[in-house]
Amino acid sequence: MNYWDIADKVGILIGIFTFAFSLFTAIIVRKQQTRLRRLVQGTPPIKDYQIMFDSFKTIQTESAYALCISLLPNTDSIKDPVTSFLKANKMNVKNTLEIRMDGISPDNISDYIQKLREVRRGPLADATEVRLFIAGPVQAGTIAGAVFDNWIPVLLYGRNGPKYEYWGPLIKH
Repeated sequence: MNYWDIADKVGILIGIFTFAFSLFTAIIVRKQQTRLRRLVQGTPPIKDYQIMFDSFKTIQTESAYALCISLLPNTDSIKDPVTSFLKANKMNVKNTLEIRMDGISPDNISDYIQKLREVRRGPLADATEVRLFIAGPVQAGTIAGAVFDNWIPVLLYGRNGPKYEYWGPLIKH
């Protein structure tokens, strides 16, 4: 046998294996698509969100904390305005904690996650509710939501002009 006959047979063999692998992958992807479609169709619409939104707004537990997260570069602490807001709205908190970083980027995101975990395991260990105030990018709020993942009621507040407003609970529903 010469070299070209061997190369031809190896090429045919590689083609057959590639076809089989592609077919196998297509079958798996099709099954996953079907499963995802069934899950989406079976997920009920949120009917009671407004009731949940309102009930969490008025919740007041005995071991409530406020957590201020300030991630904007070259800005002052948000702890004082948050404390003023809480007092003006008669929201009693055991303590107001703050995480401050001079900006956030992909380079220091692991530090931010570590600080969130430390606060959750440390000062917030006995908390029964957290009122969360964030000054920073949306991604930082998403990460905080992932770290606090249905741990206790976490109520999110956002700044709208000079004042803060309640945006809702961080819940899975």
